[in-house]
Amino acid sequence: MEWKIGNVVIANQVVLAPMAGIGNSAYRRIVKEMGCGLIYAEMVSFSNLIHQSFQ
Repeated sequence: MEWKIGNVVIANQVVLAPMAGIGNSAYRRIVKEMGCGLIYAEMVSFSNLIHQSFQ
């Protein structure tokens, strides 16, 4: 069974949900190498963008 979102084919149905402070790019790359099919980053707070506070 092929899993798709729009016209993007996902390798498998293993999805990594965003985790605050843990899902940095190095972590996402490692998880992808271990076979995760879909990985995405945590949401960014709009108010943090306005105040340039990224903690």
